[in-house]
Amino acid sequence: MAKPALRAVVVVYLALLVIWPVGLVAYNTFADGTEALETALTDPVVLNALWLTAQVAFTAVIINTVFGVGVSILLVRHRFPGRRLLSLLLDLPLSVSPVVVGLAIVLVYGEWTAGSGRRWRPPGSRSCSPCRAWCWPPCSSRCRW
Repeated sequence: MAKPALRAVVVVYLALLVIWPVGLVAYNTFADGTEALETALTDPVVLNALWLTAQVAFTAVIINTVFGVGVSILLVRHRFPGRRLLSLLLDLPLSVSPVVVGLAIVLVYGEWTAGSGRRWRPPGSRSCSPCRAWCWPPCSSRCRW
């Protein structure tokens, strides 16, 4: 009797944690209709971006599959110096998100380059910081034009 009750609690918890917010986002997205979605999906620039995304994703899957299987066979079947370090480096992206690393870099360096004392500016940009260049609102209030 305890297992079905525990399962019910887990299912309700997952529904509240995952299904409910996703459902609210979907509901609010299409509350005014689908005209905006239809307009966006018929724009040639958007279609080109989606096609490029699909190509890059397919290429990344193929490359990751080939190298992932090769490295996993290497780690499982062979003992060599640095094996644990290689395994650690492979597990690192799973434990530290690249988004968190990018945010940390922006927060550490901000609008100044390392060691030069000059502002970082992308070529052809009026922005004075990576935050502004990426249109990141929390940093934009600190940026001076």
